[in-house]
Amino acid sequence: MKKYITLGFACAMFALSSCSKTENKIGVANLLSTADNKAIGTANFFSTSDGKIKMDIEINMPERADSTVAVHFHEHGDCGNMGENTHGHWNPTNEAHGKWDSNAYHSGDIGNIKLDGEGT
Repeated sequence: MKKYITLGFACAMFALSSCSKTENKIGVANLLSTADNKAIGTANFFSTSDGKIKMDIEINMPERADSTVAVHFHEHGDCGNMGENTHGHWNPTNEAHGKWDSNAYHSGDIGNIKLDGEGT
């Protein structure tokens, strides 16, 4: 009986471990401030086993500690000329301007992110 219980436990552990989602890093984007093109963070992109794309954003702006910053993806990665060189927000589906938690938004509208006391 002991062998069957051990085997059953091992099979259950294998089945549960195969349900976990694996992630593979597929890309990274540098986040730049509009005013001076200064690097302020990164966006890391991961493919998941369920076919979705996951994004993790890391921001480091001590000068904006305890404030809210707007984050957008633009058509071009050059933030020079006070952001004019970026052109519009990335909008491959031609959606209305909004943010990720609204009914209509385009893919470049990340929205506002609240920074903590250290600006992260």
